[in-house]
Amino acid sequence: DTAFRYGFVAKGNEKIVVMWSMEAHPSYTPASAAAPNTFFYTMVQVVQEDTDVVVHQSIAHERGFTGAFSIFSATSIDRPDVLYPGKRYSVRLFYFMPSLPGYTLTSQVSSMELTVLRVKE
Repeated sequence: DTAFRYGFVAKGNEKIVVMWSMEAHPSYTPASAAAPNTFFYTMVQVVQEDTDVVVHQSIAHERGFTGAFSIFSATSIDRPDVLYPGKRYSVRLFYFMPSLPGYTLTSQVSSMELTVLRVKE
């Protein structure tokens, strides 16, 4: 499994903050063309593993598709009706680039990190 994820079993009255960071070096062809007017996107989803249902999704974080960059973003899960005690969940980090006619977009991701803070009240 090549997915970038953090698996856990939820506890009662638990709140979670997920922070993610990434360093990327985007490029495009043809290199002779002007820089494409587009973005590199990241987001996280929290999935209940036994049903494969997405129970929480962050907003998409975007960065301009020019030059090397770092991303640092976060989302929180603090509603009591999202995570149920005893259920297994996974936090999954995604990144994606749109299709653009006339360009081939690529990116070298040099590092990715998930930090998950779990607080039980």
